Amino acid sequence: MPLCCQTMRSAVRVSMRSPIAVIYFVDTNILLRFADRTHPLHPRIRAAVRVLRTEGHRLQATPQNCIEFWNVADPASRQERAQLGACRCRPAVTPCGAAFPVLPDVPAVYPQWRQLVVAFGVSGVQVHVLALLRL
Repeated sequence: MPLCCQTMRSAVRVSMRSPIAVIYFVDTNILLRFADRTHPLHPRIRAAVRVLRTEGHRLQATPQNCIEFWNVADPASRQERAQLGACRCRPAVTPCGAAFPVLPDVPAVYPQWRQLVVAFGVSGVQVHVLALLRL
């Protein structure tokens, strides 16, 4: 079983025992499976997310997770597309921010990075280079 599912399954088990609301950091694998409705693990990921939210827990992404999501989900990236399989998700439709709030790295870093990626059509591994340049 992939680590992402083991992580979410563990999170669900722990949360059922804990009356305290917890902030869970959403791994890039969770973002990818959450966005890709054709992936076999999509229903499990959505169900785990629903359970955690119903229990009052917060699920959040980091700017780095969103950058990794963009890199893998970008249709222009052949190497990552091969790893992802038949993902039909587009980076323009990212779960970052909408479904999973992005924790601040440094104020305005993620929005600036995203604006540059979109404005200049950055794709593939270059999104990581751009992430480093933003620092």
